[in-house]
Amino acid sequence: MKNIKNIIITGGGTGGHLIPSFAIANALKKKNNDLDIRFIGSEYGIESKLYDSRNEKSYLIKIKGIVRSLRPKSIFQNIFIFPVLFFSSVIKVFKIYRNFKPDVVVGTGGYSSAIPLLVARFKKIKIIIQEQNAIPGLVNKMFLKVAHKVCFGFRPKQKSGNFIYTGNPTLLSENCLTMKKNKNKELSDSEGKFTIFVIGGSQGSVPINNHFIKNYDKYIDMGVQVIWQCGEKNISSIKKVIDNDSILLRGFIKPDKMAAYYNKANLVISRAGALTLSELANFNVPSILIPFPYSANNHQLHNAKYFYSNKSAEIVLQDELNKGSLEDKFEKIINNRKIIESMKKEIIKISKPDAADVIATQILGAC
Repeated sequence: MKNIKNIIITGGGTGGHLIPSFAIANALKKKNNDLDIRFIGSEYGIESKLYDSRNEKSYLIKIKGIVRSLRPKSIFQNIFIFPVLFFSSVIKVFKIYRNFKPDVVVGTGGYSSAIPLLVARFKKIKIIIQEQNAIPGLVNKMFLKVAHKVCFGFRPKQKSGNFIYTGNPTLLSENCLTMKKNKNKELSDSEGKFTIFVIGGSQGSVPINNHFIKNYDKYIDMGVQVIWQCGEKNISSIKKVIDNDSILLRGFIKPDKMAAYYNKANLVISRAGALTLSELANFNVPSILIPFPYSANNHQLHNAKYFYSNKSAEIVLQDELNKGSLEDKFEKIINNRKIIESMKKEIIKISKPDAADVIATQILGAC
């Protein structure tokens, strides 16, 4: 068996694809600190800003995803700009592999991983895929059959010899079991109150924000307190219309601070992004999920249905918000605490706090 020394981890565009790559790198380093791990991402993705926070060497290629639109500008970009970026990026990745000689290439999804995985396939380098969502993304789907292993965040519906259910690696997963008793000092004066944590994603969600601006008083009247991550760009305007001691507004909560908020929450109201759901499972927090209706392949709805089918969450569609469906479901839950306790018992069954460690083991066993 060949000892693995050089590893490329590629993926990004969004935090949902990038954060798993960081968690996997951390787990690999814990197993073998002598590994040479390097990242490949896109100049146009979020990784271009976040790679600098890492110690590993990284490379950025000039590649964008295909624009799914029939507007003239989009058609021009797909026909004329994309091919130029594609071939120049292929050449750069070939040069990287020639000099670095990776033993394994790990893809965590997103358009920035397509070319590194394609070149790895051409050069017959072992490929490991990590798929976060219940429905595989476009890039990962291209490599499912040729990958040495595909590590799924959700239990895959299809069965294959190279498919393994690992859960999603998150940066919080590494410490969540030891941080259960942490308390959020910002809310210590209201100890004992039922707490809901509203998360619209790192940038906030306009539909969810607008809904809570109109309806927050209904939750306060039910005797709860609200932690509300509304997005950095939205917090100033929301503070102008909401001033209540039972509401803690936050623009953006750094990943390393999220544990305290999860630990405080009795219930989370959130979008259904794969990493958020994995964190909810690891922290044993029930939820009401509002899937983003325009996610690729409607994957957020499928993510939410997975948790619902495992009796760990309720679902409210975005177009049902104006009908009061969210408040109806919440009132039913708060008036029957046995529902919360049942959801907590079920969600722990699908938690995978050791996901990054399991994936690292699969990577190191690839050759």
